[in-house]
Amino acid sequence: MLKFGLVFLGGGVGSVFRFGVNQAATFLNLAGYWPTFFVNILGSFIAGVLVNFLPEQGRLLLITGFCGGLTTFSTFNLDNIQLQQNSQLGLLILNITITVAVSLFASFMGYKLGQGNI
Repeated sequence: MLKFGLVFLGGGVGSVFRFGVNQAATFLNLAGYWPTFFVNILGSFIAGVLVNFLPEQGRLLLITGFCGGLTTFSTFNLDNIQLQQNSQLGLLILNITITVAVSLFASFMGYKLGQGNI
């Protein structure tokens, strides 16, 4: 039961943080796909760093919970469907390619940083 509670708590905090990013983006007039891109990169980096040294309970709270609540793969997919529906195929391909590549790089860099190799 504790495991579910840790994921629940972390996910709630991550979701609230995600909402805050959206609010900040709106305030700064950065509408569009930037908030989704930002949280996916940030969550990938955080997970990459933390996976190196957290015990299971810490992983559940911060990686599964917080990073899971923070990142927005479902929103990313909906953003891409909207681009396809609007016939913005170039932006669709660019968004998928850059988001996946930079998220993977952020995870790798976070992982290496967490190992002390950077």
